Amino acid sequence: MYDLTGYFNATTTAGGTFSIVPSVGSVGTTLGVFGDIAYITAGGSFDITYTVGNAVAGGTCFDSETISVTLSFNPQPSIDMPDELCTDGVSGLLSDYYTGITPTFSSTYTSNWQSSNPAVLTITDASTGAYTIMGIGTTTISLTETITDGGVGSCQTTVFEVLTVVDGGNATWTAHRLLCVLALALPTF
Repeated sequence: MYDLTGYFNATTTAGGTFSIVPSVGSVGTTLGVFGDIAYITAGGSFDITYTVGNAVAGGTCFDSETISVTLSFNPQPSIDMPDELCTDGVSGLLSDYYTGITPTFSSTYTSNWQSSNPAVLTITDASTGAYTIMGIGTTTISLTETITDGGVGSCQTTVFEVLTVVDGGNATWTAHRLLCVLALALPTF
């Protein structure tokens, strides 16, 4: 859904009617316009016509203008990470925690993973979220998804998640083969 009144300027006469068709050669598809709202089912380039007045009367009683626009969908990233990771898990993929909707249309899609504190967690591949844990502490992980449509513009969304890296601990210990214990007298009952 897209509110077409967003294209109005200070001199646009309200109350007209919209029509929308995909531009020649565009892959965009639409369900049409209902009131001021365009229902788009696939992003692309569209010719939108806005008409006001009375076409029968003509002259200054009627005006129509067509503009060409590119409509694209906002990315919908989402990540669901654990609150803590251990230093024992030295490396991995942040994309394993991706729960968003991966775009499936013809636009150019990029993802960019970042860590606010590289001393805790360093991103080794921003597109996949490959990481290496560097130390104990807290960092904010961000994922920015960008959809670029034909060089006309882009839509971008960023989500954040706070992550704490904790010491994984060490349970290594050494037991002697022979332990000598004092003989204890057992109580009698």
